[in-house]
Amino acid sequence: MTVTRQFAYSTENKNTIDMVLSLNGIPIVALELKNQITGQSVENAKKQFMYNRNHRELCFQFNKRFLVYFAVDLYEVWMATELKGKDTFFLPFNQGSGGAGKVGGAGNPENSVGYNTAYLWEKILTKDSLINIIQRFLHVSVEKKVIKDGKETYKASKKLIFLVTINLM
Repeated sequence: MTVTRQFAYSTENKNTIDMVLSLNGIPIVALELKNQITGQSVENAKKQFMYNRNHRELCFQFNKRFLVYFAVDLYEVWMATELKGKDTFFLPFNQGSGGAGKVGGAGNPENSVGYNTAYLWEKILTKDSLINIIQRFLHVSVEKKVIKDGKETYKASKKLIFLVTINLM
């Protein structure tokens, strides 16, 4: 498992991803990191993935390299499992304001000793935890739909489901 800062991914340009986690040299987790102190938030990270990353490049193609894309700032984490340009769909990857497994609202609880999103580094993206998630909680769902337009054809739809049920406490 390796961590690369400013991961250069393209032969077409000099764009980089803020941080990438790789397993045996294969990039599997992409993170765009933003900081409210410098005037950027998780929304800027989401837009960067949606509009500044060519989803047709090999490393961004579905189920070829990256398994998950995290948009992170000091207070929130959002994730996507597939880049589709403006149609990319991000889900919140937060604990809830009461903390993991506790009643609360959206977001993350205050962290008196670090950033509110520290759980991502401290609990989810550790080597053992990430390997466990890949082994037990990643699932590619394939749905086939029959489309009849004079002849019978099938359209397959694939989705990567990133289930995390780890107790963050």
